[in-house]
Amino acid sequence: MASADLSDLKPVYLIYGSQELLLERAVRRLRDRLAEVADLDFNMETFDGSAASAEQVINAANTMPFMSEKRLVVVREVDKMASDDLAALAE
Repeated sequence: MASADLSDLKPVYLIYGSQELLLERAVRRLRDRLAEVADLDFNMETFDGSAASAEQVINAANTMPFMSEKRLVVVREVDKMASDDLAALAE
């Protein structure tokens, strides 16, 4: 797999808005960019904010990538998480 320059990527992105299509496009662009250097079958996890806890998300984010430099953790509808979980994520 060719090595792509991902040095300009930030560790965390907040993609927010009311237009679902634009949200999906933004996540897809980020996912496609990471797919250049990471096998996302092993290095991607998606959570639903109404069902996931901050501990689950943080554990996923802290998991070392498998045979890759990067890992992608997506939390959809993060605004539906409990306020305590949101505070833990913000830390």
